[in-house]
Parts: sequence; structure tokens; C-alpha cells
Amino acid sequence: MVAGGRRTVLHPPAFLILAFKFSRRILFGALIAAFALSLVANLALSPTHQTTTFYLFPFRAWELLAGVLLAILAQRDTLKWPQHPALSWLGLALVLAGLTLITPEGFPAGRRFCR
Repeated sequence: MVAGGRRTVLHPPAFLILAFKFSRRILFGALIAAFALSLVANLALSPTHQTTTFYLFPFRAWELLAGVLLAILAQRDTLKWPQHPALSWLGLALVLAGLTLITPEGFPAGRRFCR
């Protein structure tokens, strides 16, 4: 679409707002699809384009979307989280493991999965 001599694009947030207005299932499905697409793109390109996948948002969106999807699931009344404290500690342990296991030689994301 061209408006006032500029190119404008319908951004994904506008799509998500429309999806939320019409159906929460469509929104949830769109978030899952975006999560999967971002994760696959990150794993596929990390071995050859480390700087690109580290700095550009589309390749890291899966990280935020994982939290978004978990927050949506946690808000449902039918889903109970009795292991909530354990999951919090597990998350902290994973962050600390990342701090100690990632070496200066390179970011190891997806190397095992992309061979």
C-alpha cells in the first residue's frame, strides 16, 4: 500500500489485534505459528549467520513468544500450576547454566540440531 509517497506495510501487531477481536483461538494459533517460525529460522541460520540471528528480532522473537504463550496458558482457569515454584527455580537454573556454559568462542545455539 502506498500512502503519501511512502510505502506502508500492515504490521504483525495489527494482524494480532484483528485476530484477537474476532477469535482468541486464531490469536493463539498465530502466536504459536510465529513462535515456531522464529525458532526454526534461528536454528537453521545460527551456524552460518551468528551475528544476524543474535541481533535481529525476527530470529529472537521465539524467546519472547515462549513467555507470552506460557503467560496465556497460566491465565486459563482450568489450568492449575502446582509445580509453579519448581518451574521458577528451573528457569533461574537455566539462566545460570547459560551464563556458565556459553564460551567466548561462539554461541552454540542449535549446532546439535542442525547437523
